[in-house]
Amino acid sequence: MSHLRDASLALDQGEDDSPLGSSLDSTSSVVFAGRHHAIHQFTLNYPRWGLDPDFGAPRRYDMPVTVQWVFATGRDHPLWTVTFDLSQAPADAVEADFRAPYGNMNFDGTPSGQWGDVIGGVAWGESHRFVTEASELTLDSPWDWSARNSGAAYHALWTANVDAEMGLAGTVTAARQDAGGYQGGAGRGFRSGQGVGECSAMGYLMPCVWAWPYQSVNYSFYDAAGRLAVDSTTASKRFAWGADWGSLGKRDVETVNGARVSGWPKCSYSVYVVLGPHSEEPTLRAVRQAEAVEMSSLSCTVGSPVWSSATGVADPAPQILTPTGFDPVYGAWTAWADHGAVTMDFDVGAGYELENPLILVRSYWGSEAPVVLLDGVALLPDVDYYASYRQDQHELWMTLSRTLRAQQRLTIRQVSGDTPANSVLRVRPSRARH
Repeated sequence: MSHLRDASLALDQGEDDSPLGSSLDSTSSVVFAGRHHAIHQFTLNYPRWGLDPDFGAPRRYDMPVTVQWVFATGRDHPLWTVTFDLSQAPADAVEADFRAPYGNMNFDGTPSGQWGDVIGGVAWGESHRFVTEASELTLDSPWDWSARNSGAAYHALWTANVDAEMGLAGTVTAARQDAGGYQGGAGRGFRSGQGVGECSAMGYLMPCVWAWPYQSVNYSFYDAAGRLAVDSTTASKRFAWGADWGSLGKRDVETVNGARVSGWPKCSYSVYVVLGPHSEEPTLRAVRQAEAVEMSSLSCTVGSPVWSSATGVADPAPQILTPTGFDPVYGAWTAWADHGAVTMDFDVGAGYELENPLILVRSYWGSEAPVVLLDGVALLPDVDYYASYRQDQHELWMTLSRTLRAQQRLTIRQVSGDTPANSVLRVRPSRARH
């Protein structure tokens, strides 16, 4: 999902300025199906209208889109990663946002699917953290937008009577992955009741529905006659990611958050699709993981950390990894093996934890059940770690079923003479706390 800043460029030509990607011709494939890890890929061609710089007239440009879903045993939340390719359009010809992943969701356990339990609250984070403070969400709900956000950008919804939450959270901190924006910024640094950020012109406490940084249920508080119903609840489960105008198409954009981003010729990002009981704060846990990554470092005594990797799933241009070894495309700590072995030394910042980290070992020829030691203690396959061998890329994918703290050493080495086992997908979530 993407909207044009000037929708008339498409509408005047009889086209939708923001078609649903799922409505377009698309292809799907299984890129990787290991014992415990899988990558499913979807591709489509999304139309974007812009102004031809040579003639100043509206022109339709093709924007190929590549989406991958990554599933891993031992990690509750799948990862959604995308590359938008606007290289067929001239720089600055298109000015658009992105809102994907986007859609109307169902919450398991609520009566009648998406129109069952009403929404209890909404939260989001960009430069600051926003959260509503009522048991049921209305446009007159009090809110708090005062705290700075040092973790990932995020967006979350939860239900009022069933313990259910759905969220999106970036793989890195908001300082490295700008999201949210539009006109939504007047209330940052304040709480409701302080006279800043409230939609006083429309007579309610929440920010004006057109100024939320992420599209959500903001347009669902209307009665049957189409009149704004300030005190009504909603059972809508519409949900989206989001970014400022120009984040697609412009070479240089200063966002509402004060960041500078480039949306041309390609734009890539990754988010976790968070699913879980609201009482466990699953989205905020994912948000804090990005901060933990930021406060951690990786070195190797055998092998070496990967310091540069592809910018996106369909953008091979290299990016420098910060911290060294952490690939934000897949949310994985990544290292090069030396003759089938690697020793990874993690230094996790004081007070932080890395929960069930995803490990990716490149230049690896070996087994899905290698010898694995944590601080010198042998780990059991399919219990203490979950491994898959990606033969086409010579990579070992591994979910470590541990929480790393302070300084810890992870040793991985292939078993001599072993060959990869047959690939059978067995993805299981983790509910254990270590």
